[in-house]
Amino acid sequence: QLQPIRRRRCKRRSPSINNCMLSEEKKLIDYVRSECKEHGIRFVLSNHQAVNTGERCRASGYFDETSLVVAKKSSKWVQTLAHEYCHMCQWLEGEPKYIAKTEDGRCPCMVFLEWVNGIHDDKDLAFDAMKKVIEMERDCEIRTEKLLQEYGLLQCQNEINTFRVRANAYLYSHWVSFQEKRWPKARWSTLIDPEMMPKTFRCKPHEKCSARIYQHVSKIM
Repeated sequence: QLQPIRRRRCKRRSPSINNCMLSEEKKLIDYVRSECKEHGIRFVLSNHQAVNTGERCRASGYFDETSLVVAKKSSKWVQTLAHEYCHMCQWLEGEPKYIAKTEDGRCPCMVFLEWVNGIHDDKDLAFDAMKKVIEMERDCEIRTEKLLQEYGLLQCQNEINTFRVRANAYLYSHWVSFQEKRWPKARWSTLIDPEMMPKTFRCKPHEKCSARIYQHVSKIM
């Protein structure tokens, strides 16, 4: 069980602290690699900025219940590794948000992906799928934050806030993808205005998206 982390004030990192961070990153990588081996999951760290998911989509990483793949040259790739590992944990635990189905009994991720890619035109089904996908991803982001804190990779409140801003922007981006049938462009998260995003997971992006947040995310992605 993850223990509460004491909040510390952010300081400029010295070389020794950077070396410590690299050490903590290695511990997390080694742990995820060992967990994948134990559960028969193929583990791949790709030396590219993005990886092919096999579904007309490129991403910084993915977990598909047979493989956990992360692009090492993508932005924040260690956080992506933690995120995909937390999807693996959802799968292993049988997390209800992860195994949820749409009204027609299909995987919400596939229904949503096919909607955005123009493969089907059932808007009501796609909307139901979108909300289920966001709820599942929100649970994963909360798990990821705890995991990164456990490994000392989020060390102060400013770093935690930055993580939450990026995570919430990602969650809200699903609304734009649903309405405009397009995926975020590469490195779009570097354009996020921190003042436009919640710095807490108390918000419920799986239920609604304000016009203010939608407009900002639509503009930058």
